[in-house]
Formats: sequence, C-alpha cells, structure tokens
Amino acid sequence: MPEEKYEKYHKLQDEALAAIPEYPEDRYEGKGIVMCAGGKKYFTCAWVCLHMLRHHGCTLPVEFWHLGPEEMDDTMRGLVKDLGVTCRDVYEITKEFPARRMGGWELNPYSIIHSRFEEVIFLDADNVPLINPSLLFDTVQYHAHGAIFWPDYGRLAETRDIWDICRVKYRDEAEFESGQIVIDKKRCWKSINMAMHLNEHSDFYYKHIHGDKETFHMAWHMMDQAYAMPSRPIHPLRSTMCQHDFEGQRIFQHRNLSKWKLDEDNPKIQGFEKEAVCLAFLDDLRKKWKGVVTMPPPKTEEGIELHKYILENSTFSYERVGHNIRDIELLPDGTIGRGKMRLEDSWYIREPEDGVPELCVCGASLTFTATLDGDSLKGAWVAFEKMPVVLKPIEMTLELALSESPGSGDAGKLNGSITKALEGKKFIYIRVGHDKRVLEFRPHNNIGKGKAGLEKTWNLVMVGTDPVLTLGPNVDDPVCSLKLGRDGVWRGKWNKFEKMDIELVEVP
Repeated sequence: MPEEKYEKYHKLQDEALAAIPEYPEDRYEGKGIVMCAGGKKYFTCAWVCLHMLRHHGCTLPVEFWHLGPEEMDDTMRGLVKDLGVTCRDVYEITKEFPARRMGGWELNPYSIIHSRFEEVIFLDADNVPLINPSLLFDTVQYHAHGAIFWPDYGRLAETRDIWDICRVKYRDEAEFESGQIVIDKKRCWKSINMAMHLNEHSDFYYKHIHGDKETFHMAWHMMDQAYAMPSRPIHPLRSTMCQHDFEGQRIFQHRNLSKWKLDEDNPKIQGFEKEAVCLAFLDDLRKKWKGVVTMPPPKTEEGIELHKYILENSTFSYERVGHNIRDIELLPDGTIGRGKMRLEDSWYIREPEDGVPELCVCGASLTFTATLDGDSLKGAWVAFEKMPVVLKPIEMTLELALSESPGSGDAGKLNGSITKALEGKKFIYIRVGHDKRVLEFRPHNNIGKGKAGLEKTWNLVMVGTDPVLTLGPNVDDPVCSLKLGRDGVWRGKWNKFEKMDIELVEVP
C-alpha cells in the first residue's frame, strides 16, 4: 500500500509516542489481577473466575473495572468486597486520565495502565484459571521479558494492511489471544501506552484487526520490545480456548463463546476441567444476587417525569418495527415481568449530562434505548439488527383497547391490549337455562373466585381479526368460546356436553 495512504495515522502514532510521559515511579506498586467485570454478563463470569483464583490459593488483590454506575451497584460491590476486590469506575478515572474512545475492548489496555499495580495479570472475566497464576511472575520467561502473551488460532497474512499501517515488518507468527496477559508496566511502559493509543483510535484500527488483541501484538513490535509466549498452541474445546504454561500444562480455560449464565442452563463442555466447581460457585451467586444492576433514582426534573410515566403505565405494547409486537411489563424494582426475554430482563433510566433522559432496557448488556415522544417511547436497539422500537402504553379499559383498528397487522397488539383490560375484572357468568355465578379473571390466565372443574382458566385468542375469549380447565382445552357484542356482553356456547348458551357480563 502507498505510504501516504496511512500518513495521517503514522503522524498520530509519532505524536502519541512523543507524548508518552516518563514512567510514574510513585503511582504504582505491587502485583495484582485486573478484570473488566461490569454488568450482569461479565460480573457473573468474573464471580466464577475470582472464586477459582481463591480456590487455587491465589491471594493477589483484584480490581473489577466497569463502565459507569450502569454496570456496578453497591450490592455487587458488597458481594466481592471481602474477597479482596476493589471495583473501579472507568468514567471516574477518565476525569483525570481522559481517553478518546472508551468501550468494551478499549477498556482492557486502559485498565492495565491505570490499575494501581505495577505488575499486572489481566484476565478476561470469562476465563477459568486452573492454577494460581501468580506463579507466572516467577517464570524465567517473565523475568527475561516483562511480558507474557498467549497465541490465538490465526496468523496475520502478509497481505494484511495492518503491517503497513503500524510500520511493522511482516512476521510469520501467531496472533495474540488477549484473554490472559502478564505485564510489568515499568519495563513495558511505552509498549502498553502505544497499545492504548491504537485502541483510542479503534474506529480505524478495529477495521483492520479484530478488537484489542492485535493492538498489543502491533504495539510491542512498534516499540521493538520482546515478549514471551508459550509454544504450545490452543487446545480447543467447544466454545472454549485452553491455554498452557511453558511446560505445556493447561492453566487457563477461556470460555470466549460460552460465557457463564446466571439464569439459564450452562451446557456441559466435554473435557472442561473443574466444571462442577465452577457451577457450584454459580449456584452460590444465584442465592445472593438476582442479576439486576440497581440504578439510583433519577435526579433531573425530566428524568423524574420519565420514571413516573413508566411506573404509571407499567405495561406497554413493545413493537420491534418490522419484526414483531408483544407486551412488556416494566416493574418498579427495575426488572421486567410479562414479556421478559433473554435480551429484555431489566430496565433503568439514564440521564446524559447533555441530553434527554432515556429508558434503557437490558439483557446481559444494553439492548435498546428509547426516549419519550408524545404519548409513546421511541428508540432503537443498540446491537444486532438495530431496528427501531416503539413502546405504547396499554390502556386499562376495554373500550380504548377496541378503538384501535383490528386489522391483521394489529392483531397481536389488539390481543395484548384486551388481555390487560380484562385482568382483575369480575364477570357474571351465565349458563343460560342452568345457573349463574361470578368469575374473577386473575393475571396469568387464572380464574380466582368462581373457579370450578371446567372453568379454571381464561384466555384470548385471535380468530381472523376478532378476539375470542375462551374458558376451560386449561388454556389448551377450552370448554366454551365467546365473542364480544356491541353491548359489551361476551356471548357464545359450550362446545361440549350440554352445549348451552353462555353470557359473560362485567360486574360494574
């Protein structure tokens, strides 16, 4: 590639190198372990990793780094405080040591540089150590080079632009796998700062390499600094990369594609060592934590109004535009009730310093944001399809639910609205020519007062564009089907036994 094509980035690299300060002798001390452990997904993984460290006798202090209060609350800090963990909010640190860009991968080199330790073992939260990793500080290779990296599966081809971009001569060698790194910051000060520079410009470099891992690779060569790397390649298990020490023994199991899950089953991985021990640590966490990061209440007037709006409406018709519509219930404790899914299980209000307060809905990480627009919330997913979303309050009256157009495209929304309108209502249930009694429609399709052997549940189904109310011993075995008349009375027949006429009249 022509040299001038990357002249801008070569200049930025030279400026970054010239701006690296002298190593701050009085800022760092000792040895420690650093993990990026914010949010439900990574805190769950880091919990297992931390307990495996202590299980193997590792007593090194640990830092859990996270991106703001949205990823770590007082409950989470309290869970790990007595285990030798200090939780650090990167957004507080950047007030003194700013960074051009900060996100998931960018946080990795930043946390290494700004941890309080001089000598650092960096571990991905989803890594499972099989030894006390502090022993790596005692290896001949670490003493010789001050840095240990581990190999990834691939090798950068000679034709890749990144060699020219970083002005590094091509080498036929393994890429870096950054799930575990050992660094003496004093000896590698310029290299780790150059890696940080590449990550601060991730909007460019990540187009040429995958994430942060090759920024370490390139930075060490840009600074002409040697490093140690075990010769044994990765031993692959399903969704897991096993790394080794310099004698070829397995010492890390990096579950990069099968992260530990708090509220789902964790599939067994054949050949994964200490799996039962890890699962026991997970069970312990489930007893102590429900997997929700509790946000402080809104402080701004606009944030308070948005919070009030959500609590007053509670249940919304949640449309993923171009995909589907379903009900979603935002509960006062920040969890999601009806409509809870893997990617939508909690919510909070975010108040940007220079912006409009927004609803944030999360799964393991942030799924979508939305702001108040008229009588609804509108926004978009921040991941995957990034489709627009619209949340409209589901009104509690049947009349308003039925006022919407009953076209086929609105069937799911109409069904959800009527379902919400019927919950908690009482009806006079008339079996014409036989008897009558009061039925109470409780949430989750259950009948309370008036329940009998053949009338235990109620349900709404769509027949064409019409809502049909069914009663039966269970939702899959209706004993009668009713349609709503213009006078507000549900009418129909039993479909078995006496097949008598049925009327259902709401109790005022």
